Amino acid sequence: MTWSELKEYIKADFYRRDGQRGGAQLLRAFLKEPDFRYVLLLRICQFWRQSPVTKFTLYPFARWWFARMGVRYGIRIPLSCTVGKGFVIGHWGCIWVGPDVVFGKNCTISHNITLGRTSRGPTAGGLPVIGDHVFISPGAVVLGRVRVGNHALLSSNSVVLQDVADNSVMIGVPARPFSQAGSAGYVAHTDYE
Repeated sequence: MTWSELKEYIKADFYRRDGQRGGAQLLRAFLKEPDFRYVLLLRICQFWRQSPVTKFTLYPFARWWFARMGVRYGIRIPLSCTVGKGFVIGHWGCIWVGPDVVFGKNCTISHNITLGRTSRGPTAGGLPVIGDHVFISPGAVVLGRVRVGNHALLSSNSVVLQDVADNSVMIGVPARPFSQAGSAGYVAHTDYE
């Protein structure tokens, strides 16, 4: 990731929150909003980790701060995850994401979610891959080597154990397709590009 790409990602993440632009608003969100601060620190840590100069100077401090924010606000998204542009944590708290989970662009996650491995069944041994423009509602769980399609919506308290088609709304335990309405209306402010 280059410096200009980092700036693009941060601008996209910030704009996706509530459609605002500008340095003063970004600074205010960083100081007052734990969810945005966590995402910003995730981006900075991933950027500084790859540079030989900052890897041993700035990165250790940023990683310590990032870990501290995670414990304080109940968010765990490992730095090994791939997170696309326009990532939003809608509500923070009780968020657990396994290492190497992949998020597409313009994903929104809520509180009390789990994205991780499962030890049995046809999807055992892998981690979820989340597509673009996906909305993950509070309490949703995605386990195993599952691919969530683009524009999908995982409803509250659903447990996803199988692949999700594009534009699907998944409901239940285990989650089953409910409709093809998708995440339209739930994933907003995607016109930053």
